[in-house]
Amino acid sequence: GEHCELSKYPAKNGTDGASCTATGPLSPQDCVHWFEKLWSDEKKWFVDAVQKSEADWQIVVMHHPPSYVPGKGESVLIWTDIAREAGIDLIVAGHKHEQKVYYQREFAGTNLEDTAWVITGGGGGVTSDVLPTQSGQDDAYGFMDMRMNLDEIEITAISHGGTRNAYIERSKTTVTPRLKPSERSESSMEITV
Repeated sequence: GEHCELSKYPAKNGTDGASCTATGPLSPQDCVHWFEKLWSDEKKWFVDAVQKSEADWQIVVMHHPPSYVPGKGESVLIWTDIAREAGIDLIVAGHKHEQKVYYQREFAGTNLEDTAWVITGGGGGVTSDVLPTQSGQDDAYGFMDMRMNLDEIEITAISHGGTRNAYIERSKTTVTPRLKPSERSESSMEITV
């Protein structure tokens, strides 16, 4: 219980007192198994939810960019497969302290094909992956401007502007909807009929 906020989350009845929440691991020894099961359950829920979604745009927001491969064994999340099967159009992530847009190209061994992904983690001071320059011609700090309609999402990466506070567009990317495999076969049938 030394790492828990016992006043907020009292130990479960019948445990050794090391439990942090009413729904958490029973003991420190149970932590790895508990988190593996939680991850597996959440992965199943997530994949099922995005595959069933009928939204015009499939946009996923998460902490780590899809170049990270979380989970282990059957619980590994392979973003290339999930993005293709679920028709995910855009993934917005952070974690890395830089500003980047990837669409229809590879980065760090990850190519999500027709799924765009954005890293919006600019900043971080001394922990930055990229250092800012006085000119502002860098991806260390800034923001993403996203405009969307039913036909496209336009993503403009804008730099911090340097010491002159200039308006600097680092990149402009236009994303079009990505169809799920079932939608692709339906639309190709419509064309050939």
